[in-house]
Amino acid sequence: MSRLRPGKTPNSSCKPNFCAAQNLFLLLFQLFMPEDCGARSFLLLTAHTGNGHNAAAAAVAEALQSGQCRINLSHPIERAGAFYRYICGTYNWMLRRQPARMDWYYHTINRLRPNEWPAHFRFLRNWGRRLLAEYRPDVVVSLHPMTNHFFARLCKETRPQIPVACVVTDPGPDFWKGWSCTDVDHYFVATEAARQKLRALGIAVEKIEVTGMPIRSCFEAPTEPIDALRLRYGLEPNRFTLFFNAGWIGNRQFVDFYRRIGRCDLPIQLIYLHGLESDEEIRSANPAGRMRTLLIARTERMHELMQLSDLMVSKPGALTMFEAFAAGLPVAVNAVTPIMPQERGIAEWIRAREFGFWIEEKTQIVRLVEALLEEPRRLRRMRSNIRAFHNPGAAHRIATGLESIAGLITQRRKGARAPSG
Repeated sequence: MSRLRPGKTPNSSCKPNFCAAQNLFLLLFQLFMPEDCGARSFLLLTAHTGNGHNAAAAAVAEALQSGQCRINLSHPIERAGAFYRYICGTYNWMLRRQPARMDWYYHTINRLRPNEWPAHFRFLRNWGRRLLAEYRPDVVVSLHPMTNHFFARLCKETRPQIPVACVVTDPGPDFWKGWSCTDVDHYFVATEAARQKLRALGIAVEKIEVTGMPIRSCFEAPTEPIDALRLRYGLEPNRFTLFFNAGWIGNRQFVDFYRRIGRCDLPIQLIYLHGLESDEEIRSANPAGRMRTLLIARTERMHELMQLSDLMVSKPGALTMFEAFAAGLPVAVNAVTPIMPQERGIAEWIRAREFGFWIEEKTQIVRLVEALLEEPRRLRRMRSNIRAFHNPGAAHRIATGLESIAGLITQRRKGARAPSG
């Protein structure tokens, strides 16, 4: 079985197929659209560090496609060279193999802030100019903290200048300092806590707009009854369904959860999204196979897995949590693995606002599921709390804001070209 090692990103078959399919659509769109049709061009910047940034980019791109827009999705950190691909691969390797060290990684990056080093900018300036010339965007949209400073500075040098907007995918109150850049023209944030954090880091209040977290519409609008959906996946329609979401890159703590839940004779069925290269390691953890289990390595249909589940056990990644909120799905936060600082705030919200609870000991998973089976009212109360909190339509609000920025730029350029007198 192939394994992910430091400095290696997952192979192309493991990456979300959204990127390839999206860019193929956009290429055909641009080939057949005339240059003077008035379409506004957006360049969305993300990275394969986990999958939350990609999910946010997908939601914004989906919302922009409803208008007359050209959208390009790029992963500039990986495209910049082998060294930068190594950095992404190392992050993902630590996330899977050494999650306890992610707190150290977070504080080290926040202290050193390598993405702001002048040498870094000088080294990549010409490459960045070629990237902008390739896509010719009207607006650059950063969805990753490591792309903000470089592209905001680069776009200030272009003539005419290209505005840079940033969609912050950490809801606060703590997050990567790389999100904060005074050269960024406009910020879209998910919560008031994120707005306050940016203000504390020196961002002008007029630049910050609270829109909610961008989520694809399929999470907010189920198209199939839950019973029919479960039957389509080979599951029993009326049985409690537990969803282990180990993430796009995987987390081996979930193998232990699977082993423990598999030893119990509970009237449940299980979906295990494991993020590994093979199902064999998972099967060996529970050779008896007592309960009905659906093993999935990676999926493009996360919305369906959430919609057919009663409870999700997951790392508290911000995009995943907001997708669960959109689906009305209660969450059991994996707190056995140390929670990353930028995810601690949303994990605390889940516990304080009764959107779910924390699993702080390995043995706790079985007791918690047993308690929910004995008291289903608790699960219904969590769903009610989540639905009252969720604010749908954030991606469309962001798209509207981006189109407004592009429209203002178009008007200014037309005004500059107009003859005087």
